[in-house]
Amino acid sequence: EQSREKVRFVQYGPVRLPEGETLGQALADLLDARVACYTGMPVGRPESPDVYTMCADGELGWLSFAREVGYLPRSHSGHDGAPVLLSHRVPVPGVERIGQTVYWYTPDAVLEVVQSGLWMRPPQDAQNAAAVRAQPGNADFAVLAFDAADEKRAARMRALAQDVLARLDPATRVRCRLVPASELGRQA
Repeated sequence: EQSREKVRFVQYGPVRLPEGETLGQALADLLDARVACYTGMPVGRPESPDVYTMCADGELGWLSFAREVGYLPRSHSGHDGAPVLLSHRVPVPGVERIGQTVYWYTPDAVLEVVQSGLWMRPPQDAQNAAAVRAQPGNADFAVLAFDAADEKRAARMRALAQDVLARLDPATRVRCRLVPASELGRQA
């Protein structure tokens, strides 16, 4: 029982899952227990590894901002089905952490680490919050979402997101896509 908290799962290679299902949620339901999954392949020191996404060809992808995601079984009462970010890396140097995954960026904006990458948003009244936080990561690219609730705010949030993009390391920058938050969570 005491070892369960230390167990981490890594999806390496194809796993047959129902459409739209994640490995972590399937394992949590199967084991009827909380599970933690790395968002890719852990590399480096075991106590604080870098986690790289895994591309379909088995190559390492981009250095993920989200390191670990936790899942609860659907059978637990009060569980809304949303995974929880358990650990992450600091998105850009010099930002002040103000919440579990949220950093001050400017007086009118915060930068949040989410499964799929980063989210530039106002401190309150964020657009499409549940869908942005639930958006699974993509091995080939990081999402840099920006709040686009109205035209004036969208321009400001996009400009700040572009500033973050310019501050990212070159290997991550080339694998980042700017996306309005309203586009996340839509079925393809």
